[in-house]
Amino acid sequence: MKKNLISELEIKEILSMHKSLKEQDEKKVSLDVTSDLVKLRKAIEAGCLKNGKILTNANQTKYVYRATTKSGKTVNFTADMNYSFGDGSKTGKWKCDKIAQMAATAAQNAQQMVSAAADTTLVQQEGGWQEAKDIKTTRENLENPLMFEKKVVNGVTLYRSVPEKGITGGLTSDQTKIIEKWNSKGAKLRKDLDPEEAKTWSSRVVSPASEGYFSQDLIMFFPPSNVVGTDSKTPGGAVETEFNKAITNQTPASKKDCKNTIEAYYKAFKTKKRIEPNTFEPMKEKVQACANEFDGKWGGILSNIDDYVAILRGDKVGGPSSYGADSKWRIQ
Repeated sequence: MKKNLISELEIKEILSMHKSLKEQDEKKVSLDVTSDLVKLRKAIEAGCLKNGKILTNANQTKYVYRATTKSGKTVNFTADMNYSFGDGSKTGKWKCDKIAQMAATAAQNAQQMVSAAADTTLVQQEGGWQEAKDIKTTRENLENPLMFEKKVVNGVTLYRSVPEKGITGGLTSDQTKIIEKWNSKGAKLRKDLDPEEAKTWSSRVVSPASEGYFSQDLIMFFPPSNVVGTDSKTPGGAVETEFNKAITNQTPASKKDCKNTIEAYYKAFKTKKRIEPNTFEPMKEKVQACANEFDGKWGGILSNIDDYVAILRGDKVGGPSSYGADSKWRIQ
């Protein structure tokens, strides 16, 4: 031990430790002694106690760190931050600031690990990513890019089935609400479809990543059964009501059914109505189906529908532009 450590606090180099060894019951004494031993070891690790070793009494109820000065004097350091010379010539307090620094660093590292683990879990929940141990397949399959995507998040390697890739759940309240609204219209996430359904259901980006709600495009799937319906019995009325009724009728059952659908859609476009995407997109698909099914076959009292279709397609003036804010209304 260096003289400056012994005299003017051999102990400006040692960290704050708590007073222990209170003699109550045998169990508490045992715990305190263990704690004292740990504290002394931490001080050694921090470089605050040098040129000595830890000693204990016969029944291991007390621990001290005994250092030796260059002049041959011994100094005992205890975990309650006291020191005393072996010859009784001097006593005092010691400290070790490095222990607190080490503890703070350890706590910070532990918190970072917890945060990283939580973030990785959220990535898994949102995008359907899994660790290899949670996927029942061969390592060869996991490393096959045609079968699985792979990425590293916070040092953890994650995998995702290529056919099933996409958003698999909402994390924020906004994300959850968007998915729930589309679910209420009969749409599903890819994870909720079996392989055969995935081949026949139509997919659509319902919330582009550019909107800022999801980390990637939110793609929802719509069943073929949603395009079977009957005639609409309620022509006119609030356009949103018409839209909601038309959602289950996405394939035209008759000209009359299509007339009500196209009229509602056309009037909504002309009056610049604001319709939620989960209602608007299915309606647009229905309008497109009607236009394709009865193209040029309206005639008679329905002849004005030909004009509506031509305007919505951009074949006549007054329709939606091919790009810009109103382009979403344009059909093919």
